[in-house]
Order: sequence, then C-alpha cells, then structure tokens
Amino acid sequence: MKALRQFMMRVRQSLAKDIKRFVSGQVEEKTEDLTLLLKFLGDTISFCEQNLYVDKPIEAALPLFEILKMIQDLFGAYEFKVKLT
Repeated sequence: MKALRQFMMRVRQSLAKDIKRFVSGQVEEKTEDLTLLLKFLGDTISFCEQNLYVDKPIEAALPLFEILKMIQDLFGAYEFKVKLT
C-alpha cells in the first residue's frame, strides 16, 4: 500500500498544475495527461467497486476500501475519515 500511495502522490504532483487549471475553469479542454489520469482513476474505482460484494471477507475488502480512500484523499475535494471498528 505504501508503494501505491507514493505512486499516486507522484502522479498528483506531476499533474497538479493541469488539475488546478481545469478545476478552476482557466482551461476549457483537458490535456492528454489529465484525460489519461481520469481514465486510470475511473478504471481503478470501477475495479474496486466490482470486486466489493456483500459477503466478501473483511480481510479481502479492506485493501480495496483503502485504495478508494486513497484516491478520495489525494484527488478528492474534501477530506473523509473512515472509522474501522
């Protein structure tokens, strides 16, 4: 998980200017890199959602939830804390 988090942070850092310009409305069109990032994030989110089901053991589900939380923390607009009990 640590390596995945570092990878996601590097991707966010390298595209930070493009993301800020697009979100603030300064640029009308997405750059090619930003389009690829959005496709990657969409594929990752859909993979996690497809592999989460009601009877999935918690040991197998926690890494997928951590990946979703990581994406939300690094690329989301607000901070969300998951309470694990």
